[in-house]
Amino acid sequence: MKTITTSCVIILLFVTIESTLGLDRDAERMAIKSGFVKAVAVAAPSVVSIQGEKQYDAGESPRTSSPGRTDQGSLNKDGVTHIGMGTGVVIDERGYIVTNYHVVKGLLKIQITTHDGTIYRDVEFIRNDLKTDLALIKINPEKPLKKIRMGKLREVELAEDVIAIGNPFGYQASISRGIVSGLHRPLKASETLSYDDVIQTDAAINPGNSGGPLININGEMIGLNAAVREGAENIAFAIPVDIVAETVEEMISRSVAKMKHHGLKFATLEPGEEGYPAEGDGFDCVRVESVVAGSPAESAGLVPGDIVLNSNGLDIHSSLDFTCSLINVTVMDSVKMRILRSGQEEDAVLAFAGTGQGENALVAFKANRPETKESGEVVSDAGFQLAQSAPSYAADDSHDNTTHNEAGTAISQTNVNPRAIEVRTRFGVEVSPVSAEEYKQLYPHLTVVSLGESKIYPAGGVKVTDIDPASIFQVKSEKIRVDDLIFGIVVGDKPENRWGITSCDDLYYVADRWEDFIAEGNTSLRVYLIRGETPYFLDVELK
Repeated sequence: MKTITTSCVIILLFVTIESTLGLDRDAERMAIKSGFVKAVAVAAPSVVSIQGEKQYDAGESPRTSSPGRTDQGSLNKDGVTHIGMGTGVVIDERGYIVTNYHVVKGLLKIQITTHDGTIYRDVEFIRNDLKTDLALIKINPEKPLKKIRMGKLREVELAEDVIAIGNPFGYQASISRGIVSGLHRPLKASETLSYDDVIQTDAAINPGNSGGPLININGEMIGLNAAVREGAENIAFAIPVDIVAETVEEMISRSVAKMKHHGLKFATLEPGEEGYPAEGDGFDCVRVESVVAGSPAESAGLVPGDIVLNSNGLDIHSSLDFTCSLINVTVMDSVKMRILRSGQEEDAVLAFAGTGQGENALVAFKANRPETKESGEVVSDAGFQLAQSAPSYAADDSHDNTTHNEAGTAISQTNVNPRAIEVRTRFGVEVSPVSAEEYKQLYPHLTVVSLGESKIYPAGGVKVTDIDPASIFQVKSEKIRVDDLIFGIVVGDKPENRWGITSCDDLYYVADRWEDFIAEGNTSLRVYLIRGETPYFLDVELK
């Protein structure tokens, strides 16, 4: 009985050890498996398939027309049309996609299929770069897309595991695995296309993979699959992610994010790097390195050392992210930012209000009352503050007084200041003054407003309190609104016809010279105003 018991213990111990070893092996296998599975799960939603028809000149071989062998299908009866396919990577959630230019070059009836199977046929070609063989296209997604995570070339090592995601032969979101076989390879892909620096991999790349990501074990894109070696096995090449990011940022900046005069220069900080904030989220962050004097960034109060957390609703982890946040931002828009300064989160508003070409130019707003300033004097911030508040618009008795505006509409008024009546007659608005001190409290981010090649230093203004339906400002799609603050008016092209509006009397001075402006041949005037937190200008026809 004792012997049997001992044997049972030995057997149980053996089974336990075997089970433990088995569990360890299973855990190890699962750890290895889950690493690749997780990487694909992170990156795959950012990958799209591209398909369309390509046309070739008679006698041209579709197989030799693209360095990445992206084409797959059959020639039509005329021998000039071929089914083309490739892959793209989402770089902005609003539908901006990067791919190889040779994937979309000459592509007709283009169709984009996202990871969830949604098909888009309304595809816009944004820009291409011949030197890098990259192209930027756009779809209009039904919901925000997931953008790819970008790695860094300097972190890529020989023999590290990599995964290629693409659409070989039309099989959407196919996965192939390999290693980094070489770094910094020069490659002559065709007679007209050469790469100076590519990543070599033995991951299987087939027709349709071009334009897709080569990712690392963290699901970060380290390259864009671009070409294979014809006649060889397992020799493929990818454009390094650093080149992709730099080129994409340049294409976006040139085409859809033109507000480049923000005045900010950035540095990217990695977790653990000196200067990385303790409040960081574990991803790279963007730190302001310098701010151009007189730029919108300076007006917004940004200073070196600020960490940009969010811009225009987008989280910022690179300069490319910030550039993407300016997509479709116009000269009349402002961008809300969230920054981290000395461990505290703060808000800032970046207002462009001009192209900023002349950083040192200053609008020579003529003094509004000749008795207080010389004609044509350049009005500085301090000069603006000399303007006095307008007389009160309050009624001094109860009897009615009727006048007419430019459109002939009767305006019933109590007995108010005659200057107010003139302003109402000419402009169809009533206004109240905003002092320089009040202006600074209301618009601390707009101490300097860039307008074209000029800059204005507002020091107060007039706020619109009422608008007549027939006001001359109620024109086209841009209309003066109640609570708009008017701070400047320019008539024609003459420098002497520029006025800073710092009081109701200033607006009256312009209204009083209405006929003179028309007699001088002027056909329009431009009104500069602030609506909400954004500067605007409005062109008004003189009549």
